[in-house]
Amino acid sequence: MSLSILVLTYNCEIEESITIRSLANSDVNFSGVNLCIWNNGPKKLVYKTKTLKILEQKGFCITINQTINNAPLSWIYNNFIQSFSSNNYVILDHDSKLSPEYLNASLEEKTAFVQMPIILANGKPQSPCANGVFSAGPYSKNEYVTAIGSGIIISKEAANIVKKKYGNIFDENFALYGVDTSFFIRLNKLALTENLTSIPGFEHSLSRLEVESADIKLFRKLERSYDFGLTLRHYPSFSLLMMA
Repeated sequence: MSLSILVLTYNCEIEESITIRSLANSDVNFSGVNLCIWNNGPKKLVYKTKTLKILEQKGFCITINQTINNAPLSWIYNNFIQSFSSNNYVILDHDSKLSPEYLNASLEEKTAFVQMPIILANGKPQSPCANGVFSAGPYSKNEYVTAIGSGIIISKEAANIVKKKYGNIFDENFALYGVDTSFFIRLNKLALTENLTSIPGFEHSLSRLEVESADIKLFRKLERSYDFGLTLRHYPSFSLLMMA
């Protein structure tokens, strides 16, 4: 298979996922594409759904994995990539409004290294960024490039290069926050930013821009502080860039 797609869900039934509905409602031909729906808890999904039948009719080869104990995202991403033999791998959250332009770009047969969708929040571009500022590229080796993880397309070549250097693709020291950032830190440390490209993206909700309860805000603040501490320990030369 040339393409494998992961949709990671949490506390969300299949029909409730904006991402999965986007795939089911699209006019794109997904013949032969692997679709891995990974439920990360807190309860098991219902398997027999109308949506799954629609996805199968569109050509998807569907796999459903369930880790209802809320497994680390880094472990799930690594396990997903290792489980499928593909030229490209797509990682998606369950709440992205995928555009036709993005879906068509993801299906193109090309040898791009890592592709980053232009992520919009409330209609404004938020990702990818170069040196902390939104930039659609092209990028140079001297720029510190980061991107929101949902929607990134990782080639087999990129996965193999990062794994050869670090032992895995995504750093399993990080469980929630920092998983995306540490992956791009690795690409920056390997001087591979010139190989990163942006593609048409989609609308995606960002927690930092949402109105949330005090408890959720406190949880996110604590998790981000853990993220920064881990980054300081494992990637000290890049920690100051995170504070800039």
